Amino acid sequence: MWTPVVELFLFPQSTEFELKVQTEDSVLLFVVAWTITEIIRYSFYTFSLLNHLPYLIKWARYTLFIVLYPMGVSGELLTIYAALPFVRQSGLYSISLPNKYNFSFDYYTFLILVMISYIPSELAELNAE
Repeated sequence: MWTPVVELFLFPQSTEFELKVQTEDSVLLFVVAWTITEIIRYSFYTFSLLNHLPYLIKWARYTLFIVLYPMGVSGELLTIYAALPFVRQSGLYSISLPNKYNFSFDYYTFLILVMISYIPSELAELNAE
């Protein structure tokens, strides 16, 4: 559910932000988890369509998520946490008053709310599957 928020850290608009966040070990953690997950997922789909599903692919699809899912979620949360000081200092993606729309948005607060709601929303998504 919150993956698009984390993807903002992969393709940021600021070079300084990119250097501060993309060099975090947490980015490697979730990128590796995502990569392995997608390789397994699409291998499973391909072999299923060919009506020739090897046991190893089926086993990996339904077993490795036990490790990969927490690994990906942890990497995503740690990446958001690592970005918080820079987001607060720079005001990245934040809109402050006064402005012509009479609207304000604090990206720093939004990220904290995302982190708080991340685990419950991920558990609900996992239960829905």
